[in-house]
Parts: sequence; structure tokens; C-alpha cells
Amino acid sequence: MKTLSSIILFFLISSSYAQSLMTKIGDDRIDEILNKPILVNLKNDSLINGTLISANLMRGSLVNITIKLLDGSKQKIKPDQVKSLKVRIAKPIKFSIRDEAGNVVKDVTNSFIVFEHPYASQKKPKPILMQLLNPGFDNQIKIYADPNDNIDKSILIRGVQLSSGEIHSYLIAKNAEVITIRPADYERKFEAMFGDCKAFMDSVQPDQKIIENLMAHLILYERLCSH
Repeated sequence: MKTLSSIILFFLISSSYAQSLMTKIGDDRIDEILNKPILVNLKNDSLINGTLISANLMRGSLVNITIKLLDGSKQKIKPDQVKSLKVRIAKPIKFSIRDEAGNVVKDVTNSFIVFEHPYASQKKPKPILMQLLNPGFDNQIKIYADPNDNIDKSILIRGVQLSSGEIHSYLIAKNAEVITIRPADYERKFEAMFGDCKAFMDSVQPDQKIIENLMAHLILYERLCSH
């Protein structure tokens, strides 16, 4: 039986990768995404291209959004109008996930910082735009910082820091459910996140069910559990 340790997932990374993957933009760092090209997908399925010239982050939620359109005019949009908002990264993040034999499992290129609605699948969604923390590994499970969490914590995988933001609490969106995960209850809620895939559950040992392995678990789950 394969375990997480026997399916060794490691990264061939650019020099910027360790600082860039899963980076939470702090409320006081809004300048990092201002005056950057953006692509907005509205709930009516129309698209807006332009430049993000004004916005605020409140507990990680993007608000007060103003876009300079391609024709030079300005447009304000509200979070509840938006399906997704993507801010282009100046230097795309490219890396490969390889298994223990050196075979490429997946090539990943992240060219955008993405904001979405964690509660979009629920009947009465809360209209907040939060940063997606697992772009490239979000086909089945989406990870966001919990807006009610004021303290941060870095994620480490095999000694590599994958987040410059420090997060103690996450929102996990899967199917129509959103759950809050903290280090203390990660093992208790592990089955709620991953229990629908026997191959994955059989691959993870009890002592590996810690929040520091969250990103590794997401990678392995996506590899083994395509539904």
C-alpha cells in the first residue's frame, strides 16, 4: 500500500516559487495588486478587462473595487457582482510536481492572483471576495484564508516555505460545503475533506494528518482522486 511518504512529491521550482505559491496578500499590502491588469468574470457571464486602480482589503476580503477600462473610462464593481477576479502577476510562477521516479505529475503555471467567493455554491452565499490560496490544485477543493482569523502561520512542505502569509484558520470549499479548518481540528475534520477517496485515505498515515501537510494533501488528493 502506498503512503504519502512513499509517493514522494517534490518541486522543481524557480527562485521565486517559495515566496510566491499560496501567498496571502495582507490587508496592508493592497498596493501589491493595484495598477495591475485584471480580468473580471461577472455573474452575468460578461468579462471586464482593465486595470485595478482602487480597492481595499478588509480581513482579506476585496472591496471598494474600481477598474480603469481599456477605453480609459472607470467602472466601480461590487463583490456580489463578481464570479471571479484575476490580477495578473508580473512574473508568472512556473513549477513541476514530480513523483519519486522523476516523472512529471503536473506542470503548473500561476499567472494570476485570484479572488473568488468561498460561499458561491451555497443557497445564500455571503458576498465576499477572498483570495484563492491553492491555484493550480483547486479543481476539487478550494482553500481560502478565514476572514475571521487575525493571526497568520506559514505552511512548510519538506522544509520549503510555501506561504509568506501566516494563516491559522482556513476556509475549505468543496462541493456545496464550506468548513473552517484550524491546526487543532485538522485531523478531526480530515475525513470531511478527503474521506470520499479511499485511495487517498489509504495513502496517508495517522501521524501525517497535520495542517502543515495541507498542500501536500491537496496535491496527492488531486492526483489520486479525479472524480
